[in-house]
Amino acid sequence: MNDSGNPDHSLSPAVTASRAKTSPPRARKSVGSLDKKRERDRRAQQNLRTKRLERIQELVQRIVMLDDKVRKYHYICDRLSRENKLLRTRQNAIRHLVASWGPEDGLFLEPSFSAEASLGDTGFLGAVPEPWPTAVISETESAAQAMMEFRRGSPEGMAFSPPELPTDPAIPRWSMTPFHDDDDAIMTDCFRLWLQRPDLVESSPESPTPLELLYGSKRNFLADVIHQALRKCPYLDPERLAVGWLCYHFIKWMICPTEAAYSRLQPWQLPVEEQLQKKHPYFIDLLWLPGLRANMINKQHQYDLADAFALFTCCAKVRWPWGKNFLEPGEDGQFRMVPEFYDTFTRIDGWGLTDELIMRYPAIVDGLDIESIRFQIA
Repeated sequence: MNDSGNPDHSLSPAVTASRAKTSPPRARKSVGSLDKKRERDRRAQQNLRTKRLERIQELVQRIVMLDDKVRKYHYICDRLSRENKLLRTRQNAIRHLVASWGPEDGLFLEPSFSAEASLGDTGFLGAVPEPWPTAVISETESAAQAMMEFRRGSPEGMAFSPPELPTDPAIPRWSMTPFHDDDDAIMTDCFRLWLQRPDLVESSPESPTPLELLYGSKRNFLADVIHQALRKCPYLDPERLAVGWLCYHFIKWMICPTEAAYSRLQPWQLPVEEQLQKKHPYFIDLLWLPGLRANMINKQHQYDLADAFALFTCCAKVRWPWGKNFLEPGEDGQFRMVPEFYDTFTRIDGWGLTDELIMRYPAIVDGLDIESIRFQIA
């Protein structure tokens, strides 16, 4: 159209036809480019969301791992603090013991003087003590050598037995926990959990129910861990319940040592001197016979500990009649232990060992009354 409103015939028909042909493809090309750009943006946003979620999951897993490490290190520091306090007390006890030794003990001799030695060639009064006796020197050197071998951890040094030390009244007996080997290879993964989560052990009830030990629990962490560990041992149900009950209270005291927890232990469960003074695997503390624990600690380098432990789980028996009920329903509808069964496994003479362990490892029952601990299978 021109200015007057009439059609503009100045353009040639060829130009008009060319414009008609080129306009639609350009429009279609513009729409296709816009769709491709939108698709690229969607993929970029999806990739960004995926990377963000993966990063969040990675950080969450790292937080859980670090939290477990913090709990573990907190437990280690707490145990080392108690051990350091105990060692300081024993060091002071040794100092007092050494200071109390007099001339009659033959170790500290008063120097003797003579007129010739006092005056001598020097012309002045001098104190010249006589030389130490050769026997005292050799005895002292032998003791020092034995102590050095013990500190180096050599097999000869492992046989070194420290003397019994007087107990300092400032440190109560219930606070003295056993001296364990941190590289214990016999511990199962389930059993190791109570070392890694002392907070959950502390929050567990003071005593478990029989069904929690026999079948596990979602509310009692320690009972469930013990149940998972004992499932891998060839115990029958009476032994599984009895062992689980004794282990529960001992672990509860060992992780959270209090006077109340210590009072729940049976008298024969209390640690002997070897448990407090010599490094040993954890499982030895859970054995029922004090003499057996002492022998296994003193002679732990003379036999295969893993095999002895596996054989012990097969040979340890509660003196309870076969097939007799050891559980009964209570007034509240919950199962409880038969009082007679509880009285049996909480006595030291309520347990026995079959001949397989006694015959294969006589060293660990050395000095014990074999007939009193032998269990005869009918």
